[in-house]
Amino acid sequence: MNSIVFGNLGVTLTDRHGARLTRLPLRTPRAGPMRLPHGPPTPQPPFMVDRDRQLDVIERALERRAAVEFTGVCGSGRTTLLLNACATRPGAPWATYVRVGGTELEDLLQDLMRRFYVYPGPENVRLTTQECARALSQVTGLVALDDLQYGAQQLAYLRGVLPGCTLAIGATAPLLGPLGTTSDLPGLTEPAALVLLSRELGRQITDAEMPAVRRLVNAVGGQPLHLRQAGALARIDGRTLDDLARRAEADPAALDALSMSAVGPEARRALAVLTLLGGALLPAHVLAQMADVAYLAQTFESLTARGLAEQSEDRFGLPVCKAEPYRNVLYRSIGLASALHSLAAWLGSRDPDGPEARGALDAAVSLLGFAAERREWQGVIRLVTVVERVLFVQGHWQAWQTALAHGITAAREAGDAAAEACFSHQQGVQHFLNDRTEHARRLLHRALDLRTQIGDTAGAAVTAANLALLVPVASATVPPAPPRAPSAVRRRVIGAVTGVVAVIAVGAVLGQVVGGSGGTDNGATSSLAPGTSSTSSPGTLDGGTIGGSSPSPGDSSPDGGSPGGVGSPGGVGSPGGVGSPGGGPLSPPVITAEAQSFLPAHVFPGAEAQVLDFTVTNPNTRTIDLGPPTIPDDTGFSSADDTCSTRLAAKATCTVSVEFAPTRTGPAEARLTLASGNLTPATANLTGTGYVLVTVRLAAGRSMGATVKSNQPGTECTGRTGLVCELQATTDDFRLTASGTESGVAFGSWSGDCAGFAPVPCTPPPGEDSDVTANFKPHLT
Repeated sequence: MNSIVFGNLGVTLTDRHGARLTRLPLRTPRAGPMRLPHGPPTPQPPFMVDRDRQLDVIERALERRAAVEFTGVCGSGRTTLLLNACATRPGAPWATYVRVGGTELEDLLQDLMRRFYVYPGPENVRLTTQECARALSQVTGLVALDDLQYGAQQLAYLRGVLPGCTLAIGATAPLLGPLGTTSDLPGLTEPAALVLLSRELGRQITDAEMPAVRRLVNAVGGQPLHLRQAGALARIDGRTLDDLARRAEADPAALDALSMSAVGPEARRALAVLTLLGGALLPAHVLAQMADVAYLAQTFESLTARGLAEQSEDRFGLPVCKAEPYRNVLYRSIGLASALHSLAAWLGSRDPDGPEARGALDAAVSLLGFAAERREWQGVIRLVTVVERVLFVQGHWQAWQTALAHGITAAREAGDAAAEACFSHQQGVQHFLNDRTEHARRLLHRALDLRTQIGDTAGAAVTAANLALLVPVASATVPPAPPRAPSAVRRRVIGAVTGVVAVIAVGAVLGQVVGGSGGTDNGATSSLAPGTSSTSSPGTLDGGTIGGSSPSPGDSSPDGGSPGGVGSPGGVGSPGGVGSPGGGPLSPPVITAEAQSFLPAHVFPGAEAQVLDFTVTNPNTRTIDLGPPTIPDDTGFSSADDTCSTRLAAKATCTVSVEFAPTRTGPAEARLTLASGNLTPATANLTGTGYVLVTVRLAAGRSMGATVKSNQPGTECTGRTGLVCELQATTDDFRLTASGTESGVAFGSWSGDCAGFAPVPCTPPPGEDSDVTANFKPHLT
């Protein structure tokens, strides 16, 4: 199905030209979504041992409809616990498992609606965020959210949306705070570890092996994943448990390295492709095409047996927490262009609304982001072309916006005007559907210009038809809209808009979480709390004039005066008076503020770009000419929008919006200039700082106190191992050092984008996001 209904709009995907919008006739309200008669199916859970206490915690939470979370280092078994908690049991409440990962909150609500509801009739209806919240408030049961990364406000909102549900959360670090209870997932006890290790060995452990087994269990802190890897290394490769214990005592991560080095070239390519998918699962035959692997069963079963991959029915993927570390090791084995082509070809052959396409969304979005980082522009264009259709139909409109941003960047870099036109058209439609009419108008005009230039008459007709819906109906009884009031700070995402519609039904506090840069675009000051947005019904337009300020009374004459007033014959503007051709000298326009500092900004295409507004004032009693706003290239600053035309009426104001999207780290300076004929140009100084993200992971076989500090003041990651921090590096000379914060803890080695042993500092790759792991170990003092 390639069409949806959203409010009073019908949205249909054409074959090549993007979405066509149509207004639907008014009719009686449609029936609402219907609850499914049964809960969503739960896959067969993996083998689990020694987690009865955690399952009891979840059972008690179900009685109180409370929220609980389980935290732990990579490989501690969070996913296994949540899947087992959701397994079908006689008489148990409905339960569903969702791997959240990087899914935006608004998109998650759409996913949960698909789990519990179905919309009657032939139409594919996308509900608004408010409608999703109202429907989900009626759901009861267990909702397990794995690999969650939301902040406190987002979790408060989600808790309010699902008051009848028990939330069981898996995360690397505590998130819930006062909203629920947190349990650190411990390693397996020695008896349980023996059971798991014996199962992986396929035999009983002998008495002679027990000392080595105890050392191994202690070295890895009882982590189930490391025990699985050790069992496979002993069973498949013939390594002794004593040798594995010795290596793990030096560095538990050595088991990962041994497991990866033990696989053959085909399995290594397959594993490399799995790293691109960020933990998402895909069918084996699709993965085989992406990795150019011939022997499906042998290859993927080998990876699963070694604990390097996971299997759910006929789909394979990586343990989520291993995607980044493995990718850093296996990048040279990845045929990125081939993988992009294969996934795009397969996804393009699926029904956008079908379960296969839905199951591939996480994989496609992860691969798309990685390809954009690596500037694989042709592959990005091809994958965006197919994945944006799926994201649109599946209701993942936040991810849809991000994908289109990648597509526009790739099309511009590749000089593909047709692709840029198509993606700009789609992004304009997305803004239209979210009532951001000014942004929609600008992007659709851009698409129309491109399509006209390249002679795409059919595509231009689709874009023009959508633009026509943005034009308000003329009415003599409707007064002109007031001039657009400048906002102090307006944040937006370059292609990936972070704001979503406020959910009024769940209260103002919850609305603060979902609100943002969406809503109407008329610039009026909102009376809502910070972070909220006023909400109109889907598909409706702003009530004001589209495209800028309307002339105010007294500004109708060319020089800004009205008959009999300033500038008219016989009035104040008579010959020799102010405003006449022979009047006094004109003053230059004024820009306020004279200088503005932007917040530190992420150096990455598609990252958030802060937009600040500058007010341009004509201090004169007659009209002045204005040139376009100019900012030097390659500074990171650029003009985003403006309401100024070539002439500015007497005493009138207009707004110039400037965005800061740096391309390099460090401080940036520029000057906004606005010329006015022969007058002195108006200027404003711009300053900002660009940064890249350095993800730091504190890793060890068991919980320890540790810290990683940088040479940049105020930038460090300190806490218990298992903690993950994102540091903002604002200089290319960014270095990290690591140490234990309690006795008996020592730093062992760096891995990820840094590789080396103590005491060598870690120097991440300059100018790009990076991911480093500081590995700690017990140290006898």
